[in-house]
Amino acid sequence: MQRVYYSFHYENDYWRLQQIRKNPAVQGQSIYAADEWENLKWEGDYRVKNVIDRAMQNCPCVVVLIGAETFDSRWVQYEIEKAWSERKGLFGIYIHNLKDGNGNLSEMGRNPFEIFSVNNTSSLANYIKVYDPPRLASPSPAQYIQQNLARWVMAAMSQARQRR
Repeated sequence: MQRVYYSFHYENDYWRLQQIRKNPAVQGQSIYAADEWENLKWEGDYRVKNVIDRAMQNCPCVVVLIGAETFDSRWVQYEIEKAWSERKGLFGIYIHNLKDGNGNLSEMGRNPFEIFSVNNTSSLANYIKVYDPPRLASPSPAQYIQQNLARWVMAAMSQARQRR
């Protein structure tokens, strides 16, 4: 079983995350409930970073779930920067085609890897694979992700080993 850390915009995409966490070959970190996450944020940045750092510690791969507002999340940015600097496997999955708790789809978000540069020359987006599951995937986009997640994790970890 592969251990991964899921990076996502909590308020918008918690429900979407729950749809793809069901892959028995991939185990993600425990996720705070909404009230716990709000309380944690009130404790301050140091506390949030400490929780993220501990959760990422034993995860050799980080999966960034890209929703409509992921690009602007400072915590997702922190997690991407940390994963890259620690040479963890790293990739993204667009999740706009997964329904939220009300059955709605969302806008396709911007690629958050575009924010970062590598050696001050090119965008991290040129190095990190991002998957866009088809909206009409059979039987569903969430199941498409579940079926491919373990393979994507292995590919990202292999790519990270090549960076060392």
